[in-house]
Amino acid sequence: MPRTKRTRTANGEGTTYFEKSRQRWVIQVTTARGERKSFYGKKQGDALERRDNFLRNQDKGLDMSVRYKLSTFLEEYLELTRNSIEYKTYTNYVSTANNYIIPKIGKIELRKLDSNHITRAWNKIREDFKTKNPLDINTGISTIKHCQAFLSTALGHAVGRRLIDTNPCDYALTPKFIGQREIIVLDENEIALVLNHFEDTLPDFFPFVFMAFQTGMRRGELGALQWRDID
Repeated sequence: MPRTKRTRTANGEGTTYFEKSRQRWVIQVTTARGERKSFYGKKQGDALERRDNFLRNQDKGLDMSVRYKLSTFLEEYLELTRNSIEYKTYTNYVSTANNYIIPKIGKIELRKLDSNHITRAWNKIREDFKTKNPLDINTGISTIKHCQAFLSTALGHAVGRRLIDTNPCDYALTPKFIGQREIIVLDENEIALVLNHFEDTLPDFFPFVFMAFQTGMRRGELGALQWRDID
């Protein structure tokens, strides 16, 4: 068993010693901010690896004073951006984060998140959808693409803030649609049935549905209409 001892490492890279009371190696260095930081490991090599990773990231100009789990970062990102994006976009982002991304990979530390974590998360989401819709060969793919788009945007923000040096979404794999997606078009009789249904049972929504049939506008476009848009 090594004795408890302190040794100064080369090139001013800190102090190394074995802590007998906790049976672990400790390496202490002074950060660029002048703060003292410790790295631990059951083996000396483990502590050295943690120190070297820290120093490499510090040399890249990353903000090493902040440590986030992905879930914490996404919650902060959503709070920061809520007033700079459309409300519908914001609510979709919140739903995507809380229902899919955070449950799968939210506990992973932001700096340790890599493309394999993300790819495995997308694969698991796809498996969950297949369990519910086994006959749909493309089930879940649209949801996964929304997850990928949102997470990539959020992690791009993390790169800009110097919390991470690269965006792992750039190398994550997403499933592809198989075959041609079928578009269902209603005929005149079916359109009349839908309009009559809304007029009789949900009259408040009738103008919304009528406008959709007349213009082909998407739900988000219709929902954003204001009185000044109407001629």
